[in-house]
Amino acid sequence: MTAEAYELVTPGDMGDELASFTRAMRAQNVSPNTVLAYGGAVRQFGVWLMEHEYPTVVADIEPRHIEEWIDAILGVNKPATAHNRWRGLQRFMNWYAGRVDDFRSPMAKLSPPRLPRLMPRVLTMDELRSVLATCAGRTFDDRRDEAIIRMLFDTGARRHEIA
Repeated sequence: MTAEAYELVTPGDMGDELASFTRAMRAQNVSPNTVLAYGGAVRQFGVWLMEHEYPTVVADIEPRHIEEWIDAILGVNKPATAHNRWRGLQRFMNWYAGRVDDFRSPMAKLSPPRLPRLMPRVLTMDELRSVLATCAGRTFDDRRDEAIIRMLFDTGARRHEIA
């Protein structure tokens, strides 16, 4: 992770608060990937605010700014991406609310973007047999491939988890 992932220079206090937020998460031993994801969401939001000439003083951010940002994300990305960005910004706003008196998160009454239910297509028994038939030989490679395929079928593990 590079420092640039968390750097944000803003006219308001958002950039300084982002640096404090990421430092606080690291001090709490939060996963580096989580720090990167949450810090990246805040950074992207800050950049978006500046592009739209919206306030970058955290206390001046309104719910409509967040809704517009999420809408913009949904226009070009999958709902899961918008949901993850929303969660990262929510964590930042909650952290900020815990540090600043009389601050109420602009996200307090907002809901995250809904995620569609993804129902994976399950192979039929004939399709499973067909896949296994591709490695029905007696060579090492055939037996290895069959073992990998059976491991995937039996456990539901993902390709990269098996690798």
